[in-house]
Amino acid sequence: MTATTTDLTGLRARATTALRALLRDCPRVTSLDVVYGEGVDDAIHARATVAGASKHLRCIALRTAEPRIVRQTIDRELAGMRQRAADAAGLVILAPFISAEAAAICRDAGVGSADFEGNAALDLGAVLLVIDRRAGRRPRRAPREMVSLFAPKSARVLRLMLANPGLPWLVTEMARQAGISLGHASNVRTALLDREWGCLEGGRIRLARPRALLEAWGHVHRLRRPKRQRFHTLLHGTELMTALGAASRVSAAPATGDAADTPHPPFVLSSFSAADDIAPYVPPQGLYVSTTAAGVDALRSGLGLEPSARGPNVIVTVLRDDGALRDAVPTGRIRSPGDPGGVPGVSRTSAVQTWLDLMQEGGRGEEAAQHLLDTFIAPRWPRA
Repeated sequence: MTATTTDLTGLRARATTALRALLRDCPRVTSLDVVYGEGVDDAIHARATVAGASKHLRCIALRTAEPRIVRQTIDRELAGMRQRAADAAGLVILAPFISAEAAAICRDAGVGSADFEGNAALDLGAVLLVIDRRAGRRPRRAPREMVSLFAPKSARVLRLMLANPGLPWLVTEMARQAGISLGHASNVRTALLDREWGCLEGGRIRLARPRALLEAWGHVHRLRRPKRQRFHTLLHGTELMTALGAASRVSAAPATGDAADTPHPPFVLSSFSAADDIAPYVPPQGLYVSTTAAGVDALRSGLGLEPSARGPNVIVTVLRDDGALRDAVPTGRIRSPGDPGGVPGVSRTSAVQTWLDLMQEGGRGEEAAQHLLDTFIAPRWPRA
C-alpha cells in the first residue's frame, strides 16, 4: 500500500468517524451505512435513514478546506454528478476544519459541509442539521498552514503586498524585494490564491481581500507571545529620542539575505510608540522598541539601559527576523515636549506591523489597533 493510499484511507476513516458522531446525536436519523468508492471514485458513500426515508450522501474528504480547493472540488463533483443524471446523492464536503468562509462557499452551491471539530451544515431532507462552534472561540494554537504562511520569512512578502495592496507582483519580484528564495515566495503565492485572498492578473498576483488577510494574520500573531526585555533609563522626552536616533545611525548595517543591500535601521519604534507616530490613540506608557538579538547591546549602550523588572520605561521586543526592520518608516512626528517633528535616525515599524504588534498587547492595544486600521490603513486600500 503506497503512502498516498495510506493517507487517503486514514483521512476517510477520520471523516467517517466525524460523520457518524454528528448523525448519532440526531434523533430522526435511525441508521447510517458507509461504503468507500474504489478506483477513480474516492468518495465516501453514506446512506442514512432519516425519518423513515433513505438519504444518499456523496462525501468528499479533503485534507485541507482552503476556499479555492473547496470551490474547485465542488465544481468538479457537481459536473460529474450532472453527467450521472440518475445519481440523486447530496454532495457533502468533509475536512479536519472548515472555516466559515469555506462553509459559505458550500452553502451558496447547495452543498453540505462538516468538519472533524463538529461544525456542520447538512440537508438531510426531513432534517436540516446546522452546528456552528466557531463563533466566539479563540483556539490556543493556530492551524499549521496558517503558522507557515505567517512565519517570519513569509511575513516579509505579506508586508510588501499589504503596503501596496493594489499592485500586482511577479514571484521573482516578491522574492527579490523580500530577500527570500524563489520557492518560498512561490509557496506564499499559492497559499494566498488557495485562500482567495489573492487573485491573478496576467500571471501576476495582487491582493483581492487585504482586510481578510490582515485579520487572519492578526489572529495568528495574537496567539504568539513576543520575546521582550524590560529596561529603565534616566533619559526622557526629546533627549531620549535624540539618543535613539544617534544610536541607530551609528549601528545601522546593510540588510542580510538575498535582498538588496539597502541599509535598514537596527532598531525601530514599535507597538504603542509607533502607533503614537501614525495615528495617536493610546498614549504610550514608556518607550516601545523592536530590534533583533544582535541590536540589543547597541540599544542598551546608546540609551543607557539597565534591566528593570519593576517600573521599566523602555520595553524592547527581540525579533526573530529582521523583516520588521526592512520596511521601517522614518518617523513623521514624535509626540515629545518641544519636538514638532521626526528626530533624525528614528524610524518606526510600518503601519501593518504596528497593527500586528498592537493586537498582541490586548485590551487598549486592540482598541488602538482598530483605530489605526480604520483611520490610516484601510482608507489607503483601493476600493473593490
